[in-house]
Amino acid sequence: EERAKARLVIRGFEDPQLSTISADAPTLTKDGKQLVLQQVASRGWKLINFDIATAFLKGQGDGRKLGIHAPVELQQAIGLQKDEQCGLLGGAYGRADAPLLWYRTLKQTLESLGFIVSPFDGCVFSLVTKDHHGKPKVRGCLGLHVDEGIGGGDEYFREVIGRLRKKYEFGAYNEGEFEFCGVRYFQWDDGSIEMTQDSYIQRIHPIEIPRSRRQDPQSPLSPVEVQQLQQICGSLQYASVHTRPDLAAKIGELQTAVTKGKIEHLITANRVLYEAKSHPVSLMIVPIKEQQV
Repeated sequence: EERAKARLVIRGFEDPQLSTISADAPTLTKDGKQLVLQQVASRGWKLINFDIATAFLKGQGDGRKLGIHAPVELQQAIGLQKDEQCGLLGGAYGRADAPLLWYRTLKQTLESLGFIVSPFDGCVFSLVTKDHHGKPKVRGCLGLHVDEGIGGGDEYFREVIGRLRKKYEFGAYNEGEFEFCGVRYFQWDDGSIEMTQDSYIQRIHPIEIPRSRRQDPQSPLSPVEVQQLQQICGSLQYASVHTRPDLAAKIGELQTAVTKGKIEHLITANRVLYEAKSHPVSLMIVPIKEQQV
């Protein structure tokens, strides 16, 4: 079933303070994500994932006075005169600082629910309460990537996530098996977490090399062929960084050859891709007692 979708997008490049405002929002680092996943596995928590619908529209404004000229459809819908403008009070698609406004809003919400942000990663949060001795007790952890979250925790954590879900509509909520930032996650019965990118790799297309070009492997690459080599290297590198370290050396060698590439490098790139597709690899995060990590 196909569903039509429309969004009001602001022309953020026309923001009069574009060159002076802060617009960069933190994103989840690889180390931060690994810390969250290891905690979930080691503590025997259920791995969860969610995304928040229309997140950028939920960011609170920073007090700046901004106006927008509404499109004709919106003018007619709300009865605007041609010389009137709308005030932009909060986040919006296309607004230059929309990601930062959303991050600040979500961070404030999480802190009000009892989460504490990590001093090492602004997108890693721990839900902390006190035990009967008054000592801090971690009840769950959460990693954020823009409008998506990944993490896990005990029953109290799940209750708090339920309260978050009431405040912000979730577009999706998954437990135990899901895709997050291009990586497929599956949690085994013992708490281990398997990470794989098989489907991602299968979608990468090999470079088409005409027979006449293959017959001269030392021939320099044309500009189009250089671009093709860069594309396949970039796609494979994304996999090698997250789940395919077995490919890292070969991809690194190919990348160093891009500027002086030859047809033999296109052939090698296709071979590396074939190897990746023919020999799937998964990474496992296994339960390790915290004192033994």
